Amino acid sequence: MRLIALPMILAGCGGTLVVEVTQDECASAGGEPELVVERAGADVLVYRTGAEVGEYDVFDPEVEVSGKTITVHEYWDEDPGSAQLVCAEPGIRLVEPLDRRYTVEWLDGDSPWLEQSFEP
Repeated sequence: MRLIALPMILAGCGGTLVVEVTQDECASAGGEPELVVERAGADVLVYRTGAEVGEYDVFDPEVEVSGKTITVHEYWDEDPGSAQLVCAEPGIRLVEPLDRRYTVEWLDGDSPWLEQSFEP
């Protein structure tokens, strides 16, 4: 299941960047979390592997853009009605980003965690 929230339009140096929030199910949680970068046509999808969350929890990040750096603060809206844990891949989709090198800093709330640089 993929959940997509309303797009965020974030202003950074050199223009605006449209970012959509995504949440996919995955086969199994566990292992070392990592950031994965995939092209999806003209868009770029960046997601974290192996999150274990309640079945009805929703990925609700805070996203900031500063120049070529995109900072994602990972937060979840936890649903007390969730009876079981599931594997999720929280992510962001950059809609037709400019052709330049980006760095994504992924934070667990406010604690630095993962980082990945890429060019679309």
